[in-house]
Amino acid sequence: SEGYVSCGKVRKKIAQPWRQSVVGVLVNLEKESTNANTISLFRDGVRICEPYPIPEPLLGKPLFPTLSFKCVTLQVNFGPVPMSPLPFTCNMLGSVAEADAKVKKTSQEGPGHLVVPVGLPEQGYFDWVDDFLEKNPSYFELSERKIADWALKSGLWRTNRTSGSMDRPDVKFSVPVLEDSTVKRLMLSIAPTIQGNFIVPELKANLLASERSALLRLFSGPGYKKVAKVIMGEPNAAFKQRVQDLLIEDKKKTQLVEQKKKAAEEARRRVMEERKRAALRLRGEDEAAPEEKEKEKEAEQEDKATPMETETIVEHQRR
Repeated sequence: SEGYVSCGKVRKKIAQPWRQSVVGVLVNLEKESTNANTISLFRDGVRICEPYPIPEPLLGKPLFPTLSFKCVTLQVNFGPVPMSPLPFTCNMLGSVAEADAKVKKTSQEGPGHLVVPVGLPEQGYFDWVDDFLEKNPSYFELSERKIADWALKSGLWRTNRTSGSMDRPDVKFSVPVLEDSTVKRLMLSIAPTIQGNFIVPELKANLLASERSALLRLFSGPGYKKVAKVIMGEPNAAFKQRVQDLLIEDKKKTQLVEQKKKAAEEARRRVMEERKRAALRLRGEDEAAPEEKEKEKEAEQEDKATPMETETIVEHQRR
């Protein structure tokens, strides 16, 4: 925002511009308050402007939250908990008193779900995630490995030969917004605004309390049910069979790649041998060519000498 408040043709600057912040709009309608009928702005829980009077044409009328924006990613939170705590307690729009609100009923959809799997390395973590996604196709994965998979399927090529790890795959595709995690941040910013089902399989991050808290703050709205899945202990028979099938499939793929590699090497060897034989044949023809030319030259000289001797003999007889 540029920090302006506008009503009709009146436009006044009340705060400094801001970017990438949690902005709270406080509407004070408490009649006993010294700041009654005012609007205040807070950035990351800190006041950034003095209370500004609500424009007179809007006094006593329902104030519907309307947002206009461009070239930004925006997330709206109507409560019940603010994304950035304020220095005082007040009601969020989602928990406003009926006497202070004019409610219009709309069709309600079920709450979205956020699944945060927690597990240990080399314990089938991502196998469990893949199995979960197959059984729950309504869930969408939010992770760096999903971004890398999307980039590869979109036709991008890695600049490095190494593919990284499953938790932190190599995303060096010569695309800056992929390499600096801009796409990941954008994805995590947009996802909470959509009433959907998401799973965030970040192996290292989900083991850290600070990282889990940061993720949950993004989905702090009331429209999400947050579930942690702890992937530890002895797996069931179905999961074991799935892992075995995956291992057999990977082995078959490796053998197929080796077979194709050997076939390509054999074909290359045959081509090189054929080229070598052709070069030897060409070299032999080049060495034989000078001898043939010399023989042709000698034959021409003999042909020229034979008529001159015949003429000489004929003239001698005539004399």
